[in-house]
Amino acid sequence: MVRAASTQVLLAVVITTIACNTRPSTDRSTIAPAIIIGEPLVRHLAITSPSPEYVPVNRTSQPAVPVVAAITIGTTQGPPAEVRILQAPSEMAAESVKRTLRLWVFQPAIVSGTNQAVRAQGKLTFYFCHRDTMRRVLGPDELAESGMSILSCA
Repeated sequence: MVRAASTQVLLAVVITTIACNTRPSTDRSTIAPAIIIGEPLVRHLAITSPSPEYVPVNRTSQPAVPVVAAITIGTTQGPPAEVRILQAPSEMAAESVKRTLRLWVFQPAIVSGTNQAVRAQGKLTFYFCHRDTMRRVLGPDELAESGMSILSCA
């Protein structure tokens, strides 16, 4: 019983620490604080996750050009509450990712050991791969599972 109580106290400290270290919102009465989660967990929470449409990107020496998006997952199942593009080689690539992410459906993040859903913020990376006649968009896991790298993308 002591172990369970200490685990609950530790969980409360972690939640409090996370809540205190979030970015301030403009209206505290309507926006709950969000926890920061890594990309693997963001992708794990996705119920529906179509790939962005490949669009031409500025030619670079890299065969895989990243587009990075920041998203906020709400406390109920549904599309992301917010989508922002942090890095993109072109406006067309940014819009392709943004448009597609609005179609994604997420389950809410649940605090371990509770049934409490919390807002969560994370980043998603998509690689616009181009090599010879091959054109496609891959996530980091797809890139790794296929044996490709951001330098080969073949």
